[in-house]
Amino acid sequence: MQLIFHGGAKALEDDFPFDASKWSGLLEMIGRDRGQVIFPSAEAAEARQEEFVALVREWVRA
Repeated sequence: MQLIFHGGAKALEDDFPFDASKWSGLLEMIGRDRGQVIFPSAEAAEARQEEFVALVREWVRA
């Protein structure tokens, strides 16, 4: 399962106020305001559910 996070329909020209280093090992940044999370299985997603929910909340706030 792959999930893509983005800061909007178009790439942002300004800095994106999100500290991706906090989420290393879960989130891979693929652009200044784009990231991806890949879970190899449903079990892997379930095991990291709390961390993933926290990531989503922080991303939305940014």
